[in-house]
Amino acid sequence: MSTYTDKEFEKAKILGGVGVILTLLGLVPKVGLALNVIGLILILVSLKMFSDYYRNEDIFRYALIAVIIGIIGGVVLAAGAVSLGLKLALFKPTPPVTLKHLTLPLIGLAIAVWILAIMSTYFFKRSYDLLGEHTGEKMFKTAALLLFIGAILTIIVVGAFISLVADILLAVAFFTVKPKAPSPKAVAVAPPPPPPPPPPA
Repeated sequence: MSTYTDKEFEKAKILGGVGVILTLLGLVPKVGLALNVIGLILILVSLKMFSDYYRNEDIFRYALIAVIIGIIGGVVLAAGAVSLGLKLALFKPTPPVTLKHLTLPLIGLAIAVWILAIMSTYFFKRSYDLLGEHTGEKMFKTAALLLFIGAILTIIVVGAFISLVADILLAVAFFTVKPKAPSPKAVAVAPPPPPPPPPPA
C-alpha cells in the first residue's frame, strides 16, 4: 500500500491547484513568464506526489514528457524569431524584404509550434486521464479533453477560450478531489503466511 498519508494528499492537491492558477497568470506583463514557470513546477511536483500515492509512475511521466515538449516548442519559437530578426538586421537584400516575403517562414514557424503544443497537451491529457481514473474525479478527464481540443483549435480564437475553461476546471478538480484508496492493481498484496508445522508425533 502507498506510504503517503491523507495530509500529503492534501498537499499534493493544493500544489496542483495553485500551480494551475499561476499558469493562468502567465499573460501578466513582466512577471507572467516567471509565474508560468513556477506554476508548471508546482503542477509537476503535485503529479509526482499523486504518482507516488497511487503507485503509477505514468501520471508523472506523461506530464514530464508534456513539459519537455513544451520547452522544445518555446525554444523553436524563440530560435525562429531570432533567426528571422537577424536575417532582417544583418542581411539587407535588394529589393528590401517585405512582410510578403516573410509570410511562408512565419507560417512554417507557427505550424511547427502549433504541432508541438498539441503533442505537449496530448501527454498532459494522458496524465490527467490517469489521475481521474485513480481519484474518481471525472472533472480531471473533462478538463484534459478540453485542454486537448483547445490546443487543436488554438489556430482560431475559440481555442484560447476552451483552454481557459479547461484550466479553470482543472484548478477546481485539484482543489476538490478527495482521497481514494489506490487501485487494487497498484496495491502490493503480501503472500499468505505459511501453514503451521505439524505437531510432533
